[in-house]
Amino acid sequence: MGSDAERSTEFSGGSFSDILNTWKPYLNRGNSDFDTRQLLTIDWVYLLPFGRGKAVLDSSNRLLDAVVGGWQWSGINRWSSALPFSLSEPGWSTDWQIESFAVPTAKVKMRRHFDSNGNPQFFDDPTSINNGVAIGGPIRLPYPGEAGERNNFRGDGYFDVDSGLSMETRRDRDLEIWLGSLQRNQHREI
Repeated sequence: MGSDAERSTEFSGGSFSDILNTWKPYLNRGNSDFDTRQLLTIDWVYLLPFGRGKAVLDSSNRLLDAVVGGWQWSGINRWSSALPFSLSEPGWSTDWQIESFAVPTAKVKMRRHFDSNGNPQFFDDPTSINNGVAIGGPIRLPYPGEAGERNNFRGDGYFDVDSGLSMETRRDRDLEIWLGSLQRNQHREI
């Protein structure tokens, strides 16, 4: 076991993927809990062209320059691909304290959609997943000593744009006035 994520247990915290069978820790092989395959971050700072020495209102008086000059627009845009997740068993067939992961016995069809109640769903037929636990397909409970499959499904990605408008005063360069932060877009991709 090389990394802190692999050595982590429910007692040390920091991970959802506990070692389920300490005699066979290799059964826990899988994608890391924080495995983001793609991540794009774009940030910007744009000095607005208003006030003395700028393209607009270059010859403004001191009072007008104090109101309209020194403004900047800044922000950050973040897009990431989906994080992995696991299906836990609805019991403790592997350990007395930690639930194991479910064992797929057939291909599980993924289809992100909203059900009739407006709840997000990741699987094409969630009812077959729930019923399959009892009948053994497409997902079954793990047998004693099994760990199931860890992080074998992918959830939603994330997209977010945050921006702010601020003004730097002319008298003291260390003083900045923040008018607020505009949170334009924040959603999970589904």
